[in-house]
Amino acid sequence: GLIGASVAAAATRAGHQVWVTDTDPDAVATVVARGDGAPTPDDADPDLIAVAVPPAAVPSVVTGVLGRYPAATVTDLTSVKAGVLAVTESARDRFVSSHPMAGSERSGAGAADPVLFRDRTWVVMPYPQAYAIRIAQVERLAADCGAVVRRWVPELHDAAVAVTSHLPQLVGSILAGRLEGLPEDGGALSGPGLRDMTRVAA
Repeated sequence: GLIGASVAAAATRAGHQVWVTDTDPDAVATVVARGDGAPTPDDADPDLIAVAVPPAAVPSVVTGVLGRYPAATVTDLTSVKAGVLAVTESARDRFVSSHPMAGSERSGAGAADPVLFRDRTWVVMPYPQAYAIRIAQVERLAADCGAVVRRWVPELHDAAVAVTSHLPQLVGSILAGRLEGLPEDGGALSGPGLRDMTRVAA
């Protein structure tokens, strides 16, 4: 998607070797065609894995890659941490959760932007048991993508993001839904505030 492909693009430009995997082969082909990575080989031995999948899939994907690549540092990029942290107790030394505070109204690998994370906050939330070298790997990825790294506590992260990110999305979507009842020319009466409020609903 947008986040994973944008990380691949930014990391490639920072000089990292990037392999990509996706259940959608077209997404992999899109990233590869842009030169932002290569398909993950069967004998891959990655140093760092960034899991960028829909929130509901994060726990199972994280569990899978932790088992398949026992030497790798693993981070997830999802915006809600409670669920994924509950399934990583056995790998707290090498799992470092994180969340880049960036996005777009566009979606999919084709919308990737190598500067999406530039000057944006990238929250890093390691377990206390995480090795310093593992934390440093995730923070280096964030910095190489142009982000500003901040350490945070997962529970506080979820509470803050609910208000600063998810609630605006919900309000924008509700407002956009209310527009369906207007006459066809009703939009002519709107100002820039409506456009700003409904951008995320797109």
